[in-house]
Amino acid sequence: MTLSGTVFIDRANRETAVKAFDGAAEQMQRERQSVLIFPEGTRSYSAEPALLPFKKGAFHLAVKAGVDIVPVVAENYAHLLDVKKLRFEAGAIRVKVLPPLSTKNLQTSDVDELTQRTRESMLEAIQDMYKTREARYTEASSSSSTSTKRVAMPPHASSTAIET
Repeated sequence: MTLSGTVFIDRANRETAVKAFDGAAEQMQRERQSVLIFPEGTRSYSAEPALLPFKKGAFHLAVKAGVDIVPVVAENYAHLLDVKKLRFEAGAIRVKVLPPLSTKNLQTSDVDELTQRTRESMLEAIQDMYKTREARYTEASSSSSTSTKRVAMPPHASSTAIET
């Protein structure tokens, strides 16, 4: 992970976490480098579209480095992952890139508002994705009495849809 430029944050020690973010901010400016951060700080297994509270470190980093925040949201994957059975199903997860949020002229005192604004825009996008997915599945199931499944075929075989 060190070779990938991973910044390790010790959340139990605020002083070392701040130093790690300071070093990352300097490197981002010097090398014009992007950083991918999951602001919740962990995973959520909620079946409903939701976000956990955001940690503020990523936002302090963006303000300190003077870089835009480009929020990226991924569709909830509860329809593909059964945590209790430790099993993934095949399927698609949509990802949406939201408009960048500028940190130009922002100070440390602006981090709380920036964090909240970012979280609200991401939550709204996730909820919209959920509504779209639910509508798509409701429409598909009501318009057909049979369902169609795509089956992966070897390259030399012709592709076929199987009615079930």
